[in-house]
Amino acid sequence: MLSVTTTSDPGRLVNLSCRAQVGTGGDILIAGFAAGGQGTSGSEPLLVRGSGPALAPFGVSGTLPDPQLQLFSGGTVLGTNNGWGGNPAVASAAASVGAFSWNNATSHDSALIENLPNGPYTTQIAGQSGDTGAALVEVYDETPSGTYTPTSPRLVNILTRVKVGSGGGTLIAGFVIGGSTARTVLIRASGPALASFGVSGALPDPQLVLYSGSTELASNSGWGGEMEIASTAAAVSAFAWNDPASHDSAILVTLPPSPYTAQASGANGDIGVALVEVYEVP
Repeated sequence: MLSVTTTSDPGRLVNLSCRAQVGTGGDILIAGFAAGGQGTSGSEPLLVRGSGPALAPFGVSGTLPDPQLQLFSGGTVLGTNNGWGGNPAVASAAASVGAFSWNNATSHDSALIENLPNGPYTTQIAGQSGDTGAALVEVYDETPSGTYTPTSPRLVNILTRVKVGSGGGTLIAGFVIGGSTARTVLIRASGPALASFGVSGALPDPQLVLYSGSTELASNSGWGGEMEIASTAAAVSAFAWNDPASHDSAILVTLPPSPYTAQASGANGDIGVALVEVYEVP
């Protein structure tokens, strides 16, 4: 049975995040995202945060003590922060989007409030003084409640590249589907596929697991050349995977509004550089 639902509040990505171990040089946390969507125009209000010390109350050990957050459009730096300083605008924005609160105004957790036109962007988190540790990058849609329309720009993807380890070194990407209807998303974990881009030390056997809370919804440890994955990747402008026998992993799933997490780790305990992507599927 086919049912058609008409709504001015369709399902969409409203929060994207990634927690990973931040190193130095090529091992900093790099997260890309895109604002826009077909038929949209104007600018999107966004809150971007880089948490390090603020993770300690959640039992995260070895947090990045001094995260510097940078936002780029191509090679142009749009904003930099390495200490939010108790900024009331940041606290208010965090409360409005449901982000966990930062309670220490003198911490080096970092944040930016931006109004961005349609396009791709990159955030980077690195230790301000070359320090290392666990950090969380978050991108929130700050569109005021009740004002979203189908022509409003929205978050359409996030891509995060980090060095994946085991245990606390697992790459954890979170996303929230908002609105009132379900949304189809494509989630990918690239390891071997990165070699063609000159990335050395790629994770040879990435395993991808999708969770709702603590409930496992789906997993994959080898995409197997599945045509639906390939055609969907092309439709959302993801780079092509050319080896159907590779251990790059993907999950294509339709999900109701709720928060979710995708975890990427070495299927056999292996380590290396991996890229996790979450795409809205039109």
